[in-house]
Amino acid sequence: MMLTAKDALSSRIEGTSSGADHYFSKPVSIDLLLSTIRNIFDQKQKLKDRYIKDHDAEAKDLVHSAKDKEFMDDLLAIIDAQLTNPELDAELICTSIGMSRTKLYQKIKTITGQSINDFVRSIRLRKAVEIITHEDVSMADVIFRVGIQTQSYFSKAFKKEFGKTPSQFLQELKK
Repeated sequence: MMLTAKDALSSRIEGTSSGADHYFSKPVSIDLLLSTIRNIFDQKQKLKDRYIKDHDAEAKDLVHSAKDKEFMDDLLAIIDAQLTNPELDAELICTSIGMSRTKLYQKIKTITGQSINDFVRSIRLRKAVEIITHEDVSMADVIFRVGIQTQSYFSKAFKKEFGKTPSQFLQELKK
């Protein structure tokens, strides 16, 4: 969001091109500013809720600014490349993306409302759903391909994420 004295169209274009979602020129109406901020927070919360509840929603849908899209693309590429690695954790991601653990945690928490470990687990489980729905493979193969080490942890995490066990999910899928 930008607040500036420059009101020319070229300045507005430059401001929004640099990544600003909204461009306000002075003098600004406080009511308009507060309403816009409230709307931004409401929209971000709706996106977070949708991402958490809808297993088909993608993490890329949560970001709008060019900078955040680039960050999310890089993050998802790292996670995707290391998905089968059960050792994929915040430290590995920090090293790969070149960011401190604190900064990474804050960025992920701001975008998704989740911790980095919860986000990675969520990506793993969404990939598992994709494999289950599009390929005819054993559950053991699915679990291996998403980098989870035990069937019991997979089932527990799956139920927590989607509200049903993998077998219940499969049964509903077949209906």
